[in-house]
Amino acid sequence: LVAGETVTLTRENDQGSGRETITTALVDRFEPGANRSATIEISGFTSTADDVTRADLIQAGDGASDGAGEAAFEATVRNMEDVPVFPQLYLQGGAAGVVILIGAFLLYWFHAASRKGTEFLIATDNEMKKVNWSSPREIRGSTIVVIVAAFLIAGILYAIDNVFGAFFRWIGVLDI
Repeated sequence: LVAGETVTLTRENDQGSGRETITTALVDRFEPGANRSATIEISGFTSTADDVTRADLIQAGDGASDGAGEAAFEATVRNMEDVPVFPQLYLQGGAAGVVILIGAFLLYWFHAASRKGTEFLIATDNEMKKVNWSSPREIRGSTIVVIVAAFLIAGILYAIDNVFGAFFRWIGVLDI
């Protein structure tokens, strides 16, 4: 095959008794590969996209044969997938860029373009200076109290669960 040749896309007919032609297409590029493989790009379909995505065989459409009446070129199409308009990575990057731009605009609008926003941030800074912050020693002590209390409550609940479990097994409610 060479660029400019026509190929015919076919598929097994619904009765399974032969092949039916779906459409023809124009070869844009053909690159032979190793082990009887090749890459072919085709365009110029004369049928619906649904028919083309269901095609499973491409045959040379110029009538050439290998001498035994078979088409000189025949290939099975595998892993037919839709090709996205934009690669997913570009779409994700574009979406992230739009979010960053919107955030930057909102930050500018809130801080620089609005006098109220600037006054709010100054007032917030002044209020934060008035806050009585805990010392590291107080935070450490409070953290230890919370951890010890959590273990005590877990131990008490475990003991209560075991007592009720033993009681219900004793009266025959839980048969394990």
